[in-house]
Amino acid sequence: MTTKVWRLIEDYEKSGSFQMAADQILFQRENHEIPILRLYTWNQLTLSIGKNQPLNQDVNLDWCLQNQIPVIRRSTGGKAVLHGNDLTYSITASNRDVRFSGGVVETYKTISQAFLLFFEKLGLQPIVQPHSSRKRIGDAHVCFVMPSAYEILIEGKKIIGSAQRQSTKAFLQHGTIPLENQIEVLSEVFCDTSAQELAQEITSLADEEIKQTFLEIRQVLLECFEEVFEVVWESHQWTPEELQRIHEEEQKFMPLTL
Repeated sequence: MTTKVWRLIEDYEKSGSFQMAADQILFQRENHEIPILRLYTWNQLTLSIGKNQPLNQDVNLDWCLQNQIPVIRRSTGGKAVLHGNDLTYSITASNRDVRFSGGVVETYKTISQAFLLFFEKLGLQPIVQPHSSRKRIGDAHVCFVMPSAYEILIEGKKIIGSAQRQSTKAFLQHGTIPLENQIEVLSEVFCDTSAQELAQEITSLADEEIKQTFLEIRQVLLECFEEVFEVVWESHQWTPEELQRIHEEEQKFMPLTL
């Protein structure tokens, strides 16, 4: 593998509509020759649900609205994810790139190697579980209690959730690493999920007693991508034209209402 330039974009403390629109315009761009890693956080607690996930009795939308938690719909599939106390990432690249040309599952597998190394460097003992047969909570409308290809577990609990979308020429994969325990809020957001059940299935960096600061965690993650993919970063924030496209795209990702 030869060293390759990747573009790095960092967007911290921004709205859910901005973050989802930004991922979408990166996925839709014409030229995918340079892969892009984007790291971002949210300006408030926000619930994202999968592109085709029904908004039915599973999600307590009334409670979310009363507690000022926007509910937005992603352009990728999967189940619901609570953001706000997490580090979120997205990767967009050509699926003609030899490292990402094997389809959805193989791309998950390839990217998971960087996150596996990341958790190891934080001092944890992660396990990659390609095909889970473990029993999960009921209908499992919460992303972090759903088995997925090459998910990473810490002592049997899921610590990262990701979703992916592919076109004929590119893919978008985004996902989240919980920094803090979110179980109490999740038990309110979802109607038929108890805190006790969730505690058996999911974990966070705080739960695993990771003491590094946010900036230190960010740096470890970047170093792991550098090592696994032999990356040289080109830190290049948004151009005015890109920002204009994001603002136009935001209309597709505005919070849902009753």
